[in-house]
Amino acid sequence: MFTVRGIRHFGPRFRHVGVDIALIETAAQFEEARKRWDEVEYRLLVDKIQSRSRPGRMADEYNALNAVLNNDADAFEAHIKALEHRQRAGLTVVATRNLHKS
Repeated sequence: MFTVRGIRHFGPRFRHVGVDIALIETAAQFEEARKRWDEVEYRLLVDKIQSRSRPGRMADEYNALNAVLNNDADAFEAHIKALEHRQRAGLTVVATRNLHKS
């Protein structure tokens, strides 16, 4: 049912979710295995985004990607505009702590 390329691509992914690609015989079985892998891949992406973001560091990048994950086009556009503005202005984050202590 699979090409060599398909086996190389899906084999390790399906194995990761406990599915032996050699046992897949129907389109429905393939879709079920693919959905199981999609859930894992989504979680891995979310974990990667969260692990790379820290308060004040890459906030717009994190929020833009998070908006994509949450299917929020308006929030995505807002964060992309903020990123573009920051790049045009040459702004960078130099500190994340409160600089206005009394």
